[in-house]
Amino acid sequence: MKKVTSLTPLKGKAFLVALAPMLKLVECVCELFVPIIVSLIIDNALTETGPNYGDKGYALGLVGLVFGLALVGFMTTMLTQYVASKTSSDYGYDLRKLIFRKITSLSPSELDEFGRNKALNLAGSDALSVQNGVMMFMRLLARAPFLLIGSIVASFILSPIGGTIVLVAMVFCAISIATVILLTPKQYGKLQNELDRISILGEDALTGRRLIRAFNRQSKQQEEFLEADSKYRKRAILLVKINSLTNPLTFAFANAGVLFVLYLLGVNGQANMPFTVGVGVALINYLTQSLAAFLQFTRLLTVLSRAYASKKRIDAFLAKETNLLEGEKEVTCQEGDIVSFKNVSKGFGGEKNVLDDISFSVKKGEKIGVFGATGSGKSVLMRLLCREYDPSEGEISIYGSPISSYKLSSLKKSISYCGASSGFFRGSIRDNISLGRSFSDEEILLALEKAQAKGFVLDYEDGLDHEVEDKGSNFSGGQKQRLLLARSLLEEADIAIYDDAMSALDNLTEKRVRDSLLASKSTTFIVSQKVSSFVSTDKVIVLQDGRIYAYGTHEELLKTCDFYAKVNDIQRRQM
Repeated sequence: MKKVTSLTPLKGKAFLVALAPMLKLVECVCELFVPIIVSLIIDNALTETGPNYGDKGYALGLVGLVFGLALVGFMTTMLTQYVASKTSSDYGYDLRKLIFRKITSLSPSELDEFGRNKALNLAGSDALSVQNGVMMFMRLLARAPFLLIGSIVASFILSPIGGTIVLVAMVFCAISIATVILLTPKQYGKLQNELDRISILGEDALTGRRLIRAFNRQSKQQEEFLEADSKYRKRAILLVKINSLTNPLTFAFANAGVLFVLYLLGVNGQANMPFTVGVGVALINYLTQSLAAFLQFTRLLTVLSRAYASKKRIDAFLAKETNLLEGEKEVTCQEGDIVSFKNVSKGFGGEKNVLDDISFSVKKGEKIGVFGATGSGKSVLMRLLCREYDPSEGEISIYGSPISSYKLSSLKKSISYCGASSGFFRGSIRDNISLGRSFSDEEILLALEKAQAKGFVLDYEDGLDHEVEDKGSNFSGGQKQRLLLARSLLEEADIAIYDDAMSALDNLTEKRVRDSLLASKSTTFIVSQKVSSFVSTDKVIVLQDGRIYAYGTHEELLKTCDFYAKVNDIQRRQM
């Protein structure tokens, strides 16, 4: 398997990445020739002692050459800017797509281990940082060093003394910039880590706001957020202060060089040095160009330092290997047992497994109930079937083949999962139910009717176009569950899982929905803590402490399983 890094999306763009610096070299050559031509105009055509003094054709020809070089430089600059912007934007799009695919390929436990907010920051600020690094690399990598070195060489060609002045000024500029550069890379990595901490605390405050208020922890939560924000602010200010030293130091050394050139021009006649006005003007231009090149180079290194810190974070994420290795087979319907668990155990690193030695088989079209107390392992059992995790021991098979032998896309297509309340996205009710699949409004309304949701949806003036807010916050718990059930009922998958999907429904609504679920052709698993949910199922799996405590029909378990019968009696009295 080929190693994927943050630079992998650039492989198909190598020519464009190389083209931009080459175009910049043409621009730099044009800029470097202009001061020399200006010095010729001043010394030869405008100075009385010049060999072409008063020759308008000579002067206008050189002026035209300057304009020609400016035009060529402008055209190459515009072309380079377009190529760099287009290439970096396309690269940023491909990089975010690569990160998103990696996020979706990881199991929930692996993503939780890395950090969900950290992964989202990678697709946001970190990807943007690397994208900006690529753009600046293309625009300034060749320009800044070439313009700097070219200015020094051209200065020595015009005057050894002037070249020495430019070189000394640039050496001092380089020392000041190198000092700044050495202090910043590690700080950018720490800054991003502190941004991750702020994101995590912000997410905790939003998702757990009710719990925070219930336990009166608002002040504590605010203190933790302010502390994290203060650390981020202090480090950001420190970075700004360090980087702010660049401009005053470099300008000071460059301007000192300009003053020295002007001083030599002033004493030129007394010292009898071959240092003309034209040469002096050219040297000042080269000092200005060198300073601009240094500032651009500093900007480039600052952006690249930040991009490198983000690149390392992205590479570490992309290098994270998932335990869910994908098979090559497509899921194909067959007769016989559709689902089979053989001695399956699942642990998460603790001393005790969450599930232990689970074995059962289900035939095509059967309706299976899964019952157990809180913490008995019901949801983990269903997530194993969805292959969000792989078992620690044992084997899970679908249609006689190990679940790991199938392509994940084919497996996910054959299994429909409906949880308690999560799974809403911003958009309309229609979008949230169809999820990009092609269904008519009639089909969607039929699914809503089966899920007992058609009534309240049509009560909205805009019906299926009614807006769904973030996480479905504009619906009640029962409404959210019915919409999720409608999504599952819209298309009959081979295997349908309803994991506590009717917990917020009243008894009458639950019965009507359950009748719709049991009438489908799908092999159905209904997970619930209500014994009444299993009255019409073919079999019921009773879990206790991660093991199968009992297995049979509802009527059989009422007679043979004391735990099941006792819970049934308690729930009936409560009703």
